[in-house]
Amino acid sequence: MTIAPAAVPTAVVTEWLGITAQALGDLAKRGVVPKAGRDKWSLKAVVVAYTEHMREVAAGRRGDAAEALDLVQERAQLARAQREHQDMKNAELAGRLLPAEQVNAAVADAFARVRSHLLRLPMKATSRARDLTGPAEIRTVLDGLVRDALDELADTDVTVKPEAAADD
Repeated sequence: MTIAPAAVPTAVVTEWLGITAQALGDLAKRGVVPKAGRDKWSLKAVVVAYTEHMREVAAGRRGDAAEALDLVQERAQLARAQREHQDMKNAELAGRLLPAEQVNAAVADAFARVRSHLLRLPMKATSRARDLTGPAEIRTVLDGLVRDALDELADTDVTVKPEAAADD
């Protein structure tokens, strides 16, 4: 066992710890490491205190007062974000998740078909309703036309276009 001198200058302590003199002074001001006097430090006491401080910081139990990070919480949040990202990638690979742009395009295409069917209803109704005599017959024709359009639309499969899926 080597016995350290009673007091050493700042330059020796900063060399041993691998920190700047300013950082050492800041640690002393915050009470993390003890100071033996003006530009004098007990090397053993400083190394022991600094090592303990770094263990606490690494374990997430201690940090700088103004900007303390809860390392345990930060690691948990990072792990959660990584897990959610991987879950999304897995869902996409399994075909359970599609990019929003592709879904928007497919839904817009489906609505365009709905619009087209609705705009054709008056023309179809006019040609079929010419010989009708009463509201009940007109209602029956219109009902049939609307149901035909809805049945045709119900059979429509909303899919993502293959060329849009290849944009990854």
